[in-house]
Amino acid sequence: MTRYSVHPMEQQFQDYEKSYKEKRNTYWQRLRRAFSDYTEKNEDGNFSSFRYHMLNQYGMDVNMVGGNIGTTYKVVDESKHTMFLLKYGRD
Repeated sequence: MTRYSVHPMEQQFQDYEKSYKEKRNTYWQRLRRAFSDYTEKNEDGNFSSFRYHMLNQYGMDVNMVGGNIGTTYKVVDESKHTMFLLKYGRD
């Protein structure tokens, strides 16, 4: 290895970090689309009511951190979550 080459462990970490950020950004883009649809229908739309809506409508429990949407979620109902992916899954 030369001093300019990247260590294999560092390369694995960089690949993991890139993959994680891509997945996170895709998730947030889908949530933005869902939130904009939600606020069109509900004038009083806030993140707390949106979280409840996502749980009932699309079967996913969105994690809230400090009153904002976090980077993680939990799928509660797989069939409802599939509908979410079909509706908002476009890139």
